[in-house]
Amino acid sequence: MVILSGMSDDKPDIEPPKPRGPASTYDLKSVAGLALKAARPALGRQGFAETELLARWEAIAGPQLAEHTLPIRVIPKKRDEGITGHGGVLHLKVDSGPAAMMLSYMEPQIIERVNAYFGWKAIDRLKLIQGPLPGRPQRKIPAHRPLSAAEEAKLASLLESVDDPELKTALLNLGRAVTGEG
Repeated sequence: MVILSGMSDDKPDIEPPKPRGPASTYDLKSVAGLALKAARPALGRQGFAETELLARWEAIAGPQLAEHTLPIRVIPKKRDEGITGHGGVLHLKVDSGPAAMMLSYMEPQIIERVNAYFGWKAIDRLKLIQGPLPGRPQRKIPAHRPLSAAEEAKLASLLESVDDPELKTALLNLGRAVTGEG
């Protein structure tokens, strides 16, 4: 038996370090977790008890859908059958008509993603509300510059052979818009 100086079998001189699990981050706390705890009461009063849905919407829906949508609230199913908390309605704000149409086709996949995230049947249908999303800039329609007299004359000469006056007006407006873009 080899005995090293300063060490004995009875008591170690130095206290061994406390084991830290792999999740240890030197007792640092996640800002997102603290924000969710602080926001939960306020969001819960609005019928949005599942604040994680709002906080993690991009991860749940995917970046393409999250760019055009925002969850407003979840309305739980009524208690008429004694079942509570299952199969509510997710109200989603959608920024445009084409995005709303796309979401109506993707409704089963979105419901499946949300329910998979929670691990239970949290929602069973969506209600789409069209309107601008808060905190996102509105798209501006570019203004076209007025055409010069030479450009107007060139458009008119190109459209001389068109007999239908409505078609001629539509093509003239299109020509002005395309020529005036640059």
